[in-house]
Amino acid sequence: MKIETVTFLSDGLQLKGFLHVPDAGNPVAVVFGSHGLFSDGNSPKQCDMAQCCGEAGIAYFRFSHRGCGDSQGTASDAIDFAGRVRDLETAIETILPQIGPSLPMGLYGSSLGGAVCLAVAQKRQSAAIVTYAAPVRSTGEGELPSPNAIPEHILRHPAFGFDLRNHLSAVHHALVVHGSDDPVVPVSHANDIFNGISGPKKLIIQNGGDHPMSLPQHQEQFRKDALAWFRKYLIGDRR
Repeated sequence: MKIETVTFLSDGLQLKGFLHVPDAGNPVAVVFGSHGLFSDGNSPKQCDMAQCCGEAGIAYFRFSHRGCGDSQGTASDAIDFAGRVRDLETAIETILPQIGPSLPMGLYGSSLGGAVCLAVAQKRQSAAIVTYAAPVRSTGEGELPSPNAIPEHILRHPAFGFDLRNHLSAVHHALVVHGSDDPVVPVSHANDIFNGISGPKKLIIQNGGDHPMSLPQHQEQFRKDALAWFRKYLIGDRR
């Protein structure tokens, strides 16, 4: 697989990413990835999904959001949810014309990146979306992301605030995956997402699964399920 380093500007901040293009030639589709709150574009989940997509002839773009990894920005920038949404939108606007504006587009996000992908999917037509351990809101009534994993000052920061529940009906062709024992983002968030989105859709709850997807059997099954979803809805491959 060929990997090209790409830099682009989002709200005046220079962000760094990597475009993975299959060796076989022109990609048949492209997937854009969004990482979690305390991660960056080099996270194992992002790199692993890039590899999986490449095996199916699908290009993949992973990048570090503002204030993360090698991208410009401050710690305050890094928790700006609306800013992260603009980062992903700008990545799409930058990469898609270069690699093929008519290519089917997919989105993949883990944890906060999943919420970012859902927010972008509300406004842009994506052919397929996969989320893992995504929160549907930052704060509110009922179960919340654990303050033991996410500091209270971040959970309550105005820039971090989001609630996607009233806008999910515009999201479709979504695979929602979550661990049943996730202590960071309760599994109720996955149920709210699944109940709010339109079909085609699928919900997978990993029995005993945690937030980082620590169990190898969960990781392996997730690769299969996510790739099958992208194959089916990006390139019409139902194997």
